[in-house]
Amino acid sequence: PRLGYSSGDPYGAAPRGAVYASAQPSRVVGGGVVGGKGRQDQGDAKRQRGQGGKGGGKGAAAAVHFISLPADAPFVAGGLPDVGPIVQHSAEPSVQNVLWAVGGIMEAIGVTEESIVFTDDADWSQHPEIGEAVKQATGHEVSITIAECTGVWAVGCGGKKKQRENAARLALCVALAANMEDMTELATTQPEFVVMCEAAGVATGVDVRKLAQRQQQQQKPAKGGGKGGGKHDGGKPATHRDTPLWVNIAAGEEAIPEVLEALPPETVAMSSDGGRRPLYSKVDAALKYFVGEDIGETVEYFDDPQRKDFPAVASAVKAVTHRDEGVTVAVCSTPPTWAVGVGNKARARKDAARAALAGALALQHLELGQEIDYTEFPVLEKFVQEAQAARDAAAQ
Repeated sequence: PRLGYSSGDPYGAAPRGAVYASAQPSRVVGGGVVGGKGRQDQGDAKRQRGQGGKGGGKGAAAAVHFISLPADAPFVAGGLPDVGPIVQHSAEPSVQNVLWAVGGIMEAIGVTEESIVFTDDADWSQHPEIGEAVKQATGHEVSITIAECTGVWAVGCGGKKKQRENAARLALCVALAANMEDMTELATTQPEFVVMCEAAGVATGVDVRKLAQRQQQQQKPAKGGGKGGGKHDGGKPATHRDTPLWVNIAAGEEAIPEVLEALPPETVAMSSDGGRRPLYSKVDAALKYFVGEDIGETVEYFDDPQRKDFPAVASAVKAVTHRDEGVTVAVCSTPPTWAVGVGNKARARKDAARAALAGALALQHLELGQEIDYTEFPVLEKFVQEAQAARDAAAQ
């Protein structure tokens, strides 16, 4: 096991000296060197300040570091690993893509929001030893949120509580994924995350060079565009599928469609190719919760596969995803709200639009100080948290 965890329980507690090791011995990185303070490995390989160390890596990997805690630290004394990952919140697009996808990553790994215990420690008053370790790894003082789950811990860093909490979720996913026996399926559904893990020094067992090449191929401009678009901007990364995005139709030059003129210019959008089915199966229950039983009378859908009827919406989506794709606009009359589904297939667009609308209605509820009972649609809560993170990122 990559972190020295009990092989009988991939999510169990690690003994001290647990090692984040690359699949290649020459690229062993992680908790052995933090901010210049090293300790000897129990194996033969030397620790190196690689992509997981201070200032290492590019893109999303540069946001990931590993820190070591002393033997008398509360977490270590309590039986948790002395090594843990940290993720710094960043406006860097490659980092945002993975942060936006954290709900889907958690779902793919099999960890639930309910299983995570968050400790927000903005001023290091509760865990100064973690704050100091983070400072050594990153080179500056930052507010932290610590996430604990099934025998592992991880840290998120950021100026705002929501930002560092979402970063903590992603860091926890790094810790849990590092103990998976087989990451092949995860690489299929969450390739950006797996590439980030490998670049940060986690042994994924996946040929990330081929994975990266496939991603680059997908990001090259397509010939034509066909029905519903699908052409990429050359050199621009495609936003991850099946995660909420935040779009603003007032930011472009196109005229705002008449049906949206009286509504807020910003809302939730989601690009989909049919994934995240557990969420879609609960959307009707969520919509009924927010708008009442007569969904057909209250919600109207406008499908625009060629982006001719809603150019302002298509432009706002492209500003985030860097793709030309068809859109379906969902408009709710009471309460007045709208949202966008994006994709090359009509069914996928509508499913995404329904989910995005449920997310937008939930955010509206929360902004009004109203609590939401997620009992009938628990999967929506995670989606709403992702939407909040996307909104917060767009506000920077």
